[in-house]
Amino acid sequence: MIRYGRTSLIIFEKRDFFFCGYVLDLLTYMKSHGHTEVSGTDKNKNKRSYDFTVCLPFWDALTGSQQQMLRLNTIVRSYRAGDNVIFSMPEKNGLFLVLSGGLRVFIATDTGREITLMSIVSGGCCVLNTLDSAVPGDTVPILQASSDAVFAYINIVALRPLCAESSAVQQFLQRTQARNVQTVLNNIEYYFFHPLRSCIARVVLEKADAHPEDGFARITHEEISHHLGTTREVISRELEGMRQMGLLQTGRGKIYVLDRAALEGMANL
Repeated sequence: MIRYGRTSLIIFEKRDFFFCGYVLDLLTYMKSHGHTEVSGTDKNKNKRSYDFTVCLPFWDALTGSQQQMLRLNTIVRSYRAGDNVIFSMPEKNGLFLVLSGGLRVFIATDTGREITLMSIVSGGCCVLNTLDSAVPGDTVPILQASSDAVFAYINIVALRPLCAESSAVQQFLQRTQARNVQTVLNNIEYYFFHPLRSCIARVVLEKADAHPEDGFARITHEEISHHLGTTREVISRELEGMRQMGLLQTGRGKIYVLDRAALEGMANL
């Protein structure tokens, strides 16, 4: 059991699968600790600053009234790195868009181990109900901003009639759902059956590719340890070994890729 003030997150580990449930007084705690709640009644100033429609390839195929309905049922919020995304709507469903920054979806155990299911960068999206269906048992995925980010949520109330009216919307949601499920299953299989050093190489390359203009991966040893469900000391030891092999160079909050081909081979990419 992990306790957050008056909140308890109860997580059970059974063999190689993870089962978790909530005992919630969660919204009260998250509000008091600076986390952001997604609420259908909130009016966020950032809503005018970010255009969520660029993430929707079907937008131009919609009628004016359909576009207006989507706008009225879309919430845009900003998050700090490490903030968890909490949903207050009765139905945790709908379309989640990453307008800037990054989103990490993971599950956790009572031992503190975290298993990353999916990482989504700016321009990406996921259908929320598929996250629950893609993991075994009663596992509850946790959504967290992996960097300072802006996310948008489109309510299922608006999406359901659009699916009936527009084949473009229906096909987009179906493809997104299928891609989300496949990504989750692939990541679970990868992280469980590949050596730790291979997993580290993959994480570093993914982070470097997320911001190619930087020329390095924006990630700390601690963040890699959370990402892969191990300790910071273990990650630091592995990274030092990879540095001595000439594969990468570590810095404060960043990792430089020196030999991309070798890292790709190590990660089996």
